[in-house]
Amino acid sequence: MTQAPKAPTPSGTLLALLTAEAHAFVRNGRTLIWTVALPLLVLFLGESQVHRHGPLAVPTLEIVALGLTLGIFTLGLFSYATVLATYRERGVFQRMRCAPVPAWQILGARLLVQMLAVLLQAVLLFGVAWGAYGVVPSLLGAEYALLAVILAGFASLAIGQLIVAFVGTAGGVSAVARVLLIVLMLLDGFFLRTSDWPAWLRNAADWTPIHIATRLMQDGLVATQWGTADLHYLLGLVAWIALLAYLGITRFRWQVA
Repeated sequence: MTQAPKAPTPSGTLLALLTAEAHAFVRNGRTLIWTVALPLLVLFLGESQVHRHGPLAVPTLEIVALGLTLGIFTLGLFSYATVLATYRERGVFQRMRCAPVPAWQILGARLLVQMLAVLLQAVLLFGVAWGAYGVVPSLLGAEYALLAVILAGFASLAIGQLIVAFVGTAGGVSAVARVLLIVLMLLDGFFLRTSDWPAWLRNAADWTPIHIATRLMQDGLVATQWGTADLHYLLGLVAWIALLAYLGITRFRWQVA
């Protein structure tokens, strides 16, 4: 008499989901560009300005922080949000929910793979900065930066989750993510000098998630300490993560309406 097949264990299903998500992540060429090429491009372009302007230029560690922040938020808004919307649009989530897999594992596996990609970005960028330019952060600065990287990763994923919760199609998610990233970059001063803005707009821009993450990383790496303002930024970023994650998860739809 044949035995009935055993039900999969929670650890087994989670491992299978993580493996599948990791393979999909590696095979996605655009994702690899967001993970690898974009932060390195910011580093190389920033360093070219350092050599052009000499001691008045932005320090390399600040350039690393800028490149890493941009890479993290691009990864969350494009890689995570777009893939999530594509899964939903193609009915992948509906088929997965018919399997004996807890709902939290379906999203949790994708989130964990994305966070590993965020940490990979940090290791790669610091490795290139050290190998190409001889820049090594202090141990304490690296610890501050690691905490900022993790929080920035959660913030970017929470924003991506929120976009998917309120936008139905993958094409719409991609368009909204593109516009939102440009707006966040503008508010963070990537393209324009915020010192020329009205005071109310500068104050508002200082509390966007991408600016807070950049500030925390730069202060940790360069000054190797966080002051009172940075602790306020830290609490602000945690509040952003909690609010965006709550809205994104509670309003998330498993299928296109």
